Amino acid sequence: MRYAERFASPTVIGRFDSKMTSAEVDDFYTTLTALQDQTTIVMPDAAKVELIQAIRDSSDTYENILNMLNLWIGRAILVPDLLGVSGSKTIGGSLALGKEQFGLFQSMVEKDRRLLAKKINLKLIRPLVTVNFGDQYKCEFEFRAYDSGEQNQLMDMWIRAVNGGAFRPNADEINYFRRNVGFPEGDVEIPEKPLLPKSETDRFSNSIKFSKARDFTPYESKIDFEMVERELDRSEKSVVPALLAISSKIASDLIDQIRSKKIVEDFKPEKINDLEIHFRKEMNDAVRVHFISIFRNGVEQAKKEIFGNAVDKFSEIDPDDFEDIIRADSFKLVGDITSRILRRSQDEILSGIKDGASLGKIVTAIKDKVLQENENYIIATVRTRTTEIFNQSRKTFYETDDIAKEIVVGYQFSAVMDERTTPVCASLDQKIFEKGEFVDRVVPPLHFSCRSLLVPITRFEKVEQWDKPKNYEWLKNHGAGLVQKFTQENR
Repeated sequence: MRYAERFASPTVIGRFDSKMTSAEVDDFYTTLTALQDQTTIVMPDAAKVELIQAIRDSSDTYENILNMLNLWIGRAILVPDLLGVSGSKTIGGSLALGKEQFGLFQSMVEKDRRLLAKKINLKLIRPLVTVNFGDQYKCEFEFRAYDSGEQNQLMDMWIRAVNGGAFRPNADEINYFRRNVGFPEGDVEIPEKPLLPKSETDRFSNSIKFSKARDFTPYESKIDFEMVERELDRSEKSVVPALLAISSKIASDLIDQIRSKKIVEDFKPEKINDLEIHFRKEMNDAVRVHFISIFRNGVEQAKKEIFGNAVDKFSEIDPDDFEDIIRADSFKLVGDITSRILRRSQDEILSGIKDGASLGKIVTAIKDKVLQENENYIIATVRTRTTEIFNQSRKTFYETDDIAKEIVVGYQFSAVMDERTTPVCASLDQKIFEKGEFVDRVVPPLHFSCRSLLVPITRFEKVEQWDKPKNYEWLKNHGAGLVQKFTQENR
């Protein structure tokens, strides 16, 4: 740095008169050597000062070296480049990469906070409490949670996943949620109930569940729930194994990248952001074929629900007409799955590096933990998206076919009533609503793993009184986590 500072400054030349004494020359030299540290100088009239600048502009050399050293220090303590605090001003890099690096930095800070809190409790808090009050009191130090831009969204997603039955939360997760929303922590009682269906066929068995919980309504009598169950199960059984197989290939490819980039062996955590997801196209093709199949089945089912087998009365709705929507849905689902695999794999790598874990241990964590979590996520998400495509395709037919749109005047919300029914679906079950904005907003799924259906009501069926639509706040408070915000109020 001293060399860079000197190199970036101009050379100072002093000219003295031959009549000056040796003492005056020495004083003049001393003045010139301290020129960079002085704002003013005093010298004889006979003396002259010149500044010689290098031909190549080196004024930024000192700044460049300083930024480079700051960058090296930042990387040494695992501060991501795009965070903007290690080196010069950030002038490049995608927003997505910046968010990923900031999330990576937050996870490192959070882990350091936990380790520091553990040491404070072990070395300071517990000894103080024990000496003064004995062992009967439990007291621990913990850092106050810092505000994260995505924390509220992540907790909302966690709530929706729990309500939808995607997984059963444990006591630590519930207390973490309580802590972040300011609720008191304590003992947690988790009721024993099945997390996911015990068998592949126990996914959409409306006929069995309805017969135990309540009788069919007159509007539901035209729905072949057993056929709906079989079709959705068949389609789901074909796509889920395919997605799990492709996910395994993605994980294996990520492991190969980790080895080839020597992220663990050479301690290069910054290269975590260089990992890439392959096989997206293969997964997208599988999802798109699944969605098209569900769309076709939904349209055929909708035709039969009005005039039985007289399907020739209706115009043909081709899934190709909705290709853009289906393609967008496919990309969205594939993006969610693959991003989740990449993010969780990066977390395992970073955690392993911080803990000094071997490459083999990190690879095992990715194969076991990440893929297992991904399997649960795929099962719950595919079930949710399958319900959405099926309901949307039926509603599309009812409201676009020239004959059907004149016959169908409203819908009944039909929920699967069992021990896994969520409050919002249980509250809307058997309610009948006229066609309009509210029905457009509550097309199932309303939450993860939603199994509800919209049953068409025709002008030939008797309607005593339409139910009053709910507003967005009511839906949200009852657990409709997948409903988009709208402005309609109760009428």
